[in-house]
Amino acid sequence: MSTFNALRALSFLALSAPAFAACGDDTVKPGSLNVNWAHGGPTSTCGSRGVTNVEARLYKGTEEVASGSAPCTADARTGSIGLADITPGTYRLVTEANDADGKGLYIASVARQNVAEGKTTESAVVTLAAKPGQLIVDWTVPGQKCSSSDITDVEIVLYYDAGTVDREVGRQKVKCDNVFKSPEDGANQAGVLFAALEPNANVILEASGYNGATQIAKATSEKFSIGIGDEIESVMPLVLCEGECD
Repeated sequence: MSTFNALRALSFLALSAPAFAACGDDTVKPGSLNVNWAHGGPTSTCGSRGVTNVEARLYKGTEEVASGSAPCTADARTGSIGLADITPGTYRLVTEANDADGKGLYIASVARQNVAEGKTTESAVVTLAAKPGQLIVDWTVPGQKCSSSDITDVEIVLYYDAGTVDREVGRQKVKCDNVFKSPEDGANQAGVLFAALEPNANVILEASGYNGATQIAKATSEKFSIGIGDEIESVMPLVLCEGECD
């Protein structure tokens, strides 16, 4: 081949290369997911569990990227929910059964749910279990704010009341003006949070106010119940001890 023809061939390849690359640069096709669920137990139905609809949500980290729901008839023991137009990848899947007021009663979570490109993926059947409760406990100090009181720290102890012997299940000692990030919206909230609590448990709270290492105030709640999926807030009114606290 002459030098001239060789140069022409190289020029042709150079001009044609971008066109060939562009042909293979296909757009990623979204996928769909069918979320399959079932109630636990041989006789549980949406009617017996007070469920009116079931919702499925996909998360990438803490960001919700897709959601959908479907009504649930009283005799239904299983069902599915379709989620469409999802970017292929791996997500966290949460499936939640709600009552007529939108309260979550039963829940299941899958840490890694894959969604394939360009087709419908079927999830494994997830079993809905009773949703744990959560309890936010705040406190008041006698007639003033933490910053102007002698109380520097507060300890909250949570007991399950078993009828004979109380069982301690949680204990938190924090600064009197403690705040935490709300798990729902990330906002600052005063007090402490007890999460993943056993559904339908009877609980008792004890609060202690400290000045340094010395207990100077206390409070005890009445017994109360935390039902399936309950999100309860309780305020403990600390009372200064006369002399030493018992």
